[in-house]
Amino acid sequence: MRYGTSFFPTLQDAIKYYSQYGHDEDYVYENIERGSIGIGDLPPEMLVCEPGEAARHAILLDENRFIKNSEEVMRWWIGVDIRIG
Repeated sequence: MRYGTSFFPTLQDAIKYYSQYGHDEDYVYENIERGSIGIGDLPPEMLVCEPGEAARHAILLDENRFIKNSEEVMRWWIGVDIRIG
């Protein structure tokens, strides 16, 4: 299972990602200040397993959803391995 996060490896990735939804740079800066958007690596506490999970790991995926053949827009995801049984 994978969960998207609001963490991006670079500021430019966040700006490109949110521009696809019609938001400008000010929106990104304001949300970074509020703590709604994070820049850099995923915080280690986001990779701590919860009950029922066997493991968690960080996944960096291309999030260029709307504009084909343009620059990559990278965003952090969390991969979760679920315990069976």
